[in-house]
Amino acid sequence: MKALGCLVLLATSACIPLPLPRSAELRPEIRVRVADDGDRPIAGAKVLIQRALGQHWLIEADAQGLAHSDGISEWEWVFPLMMHGVPEYYWRLCIAAPGFANVISKWPGMAPSVTLAKGASAGCVPVEENGTCR
Repeated sequence: MKALGCLVLLATSACIPLPLPRSAELRPEIRVRVADDGDRPIAGAKVLIQRALGQHWLIEADAQGLAHSDGISEWEWVFPLMMHGVPEYYWRLCIAAPGFANVISKWPGMAPSVTLAKGASAGCVPVEENGTCR
């Protein structure tokens, strides 16, 4: 009985990593419409998708202002009983077009349509490791 108690204690502690496979999204499927403040599509607007771990992809809006990215997934191992838990991912989106101010947002949580205001565009540059946006 004592051995069973020790086994239960070890199995529920954070000292024994029990890896579990799961499908992780490297890049989400994104569909966003980019328009100006008059609701006119902005063809050629750039959408930079950056994963929290530093990977990034650049897509471009078509003539209707629609930018689309297919999702990419892969299997990864997670350790749900460890102190740090299971990693959650988010993506930072930067949307830019010449003559318009950039819009920076997090995904998920961004609206499916983005309005760019007239202004100076700095373009989209991947976020540096220290977290600054440009």
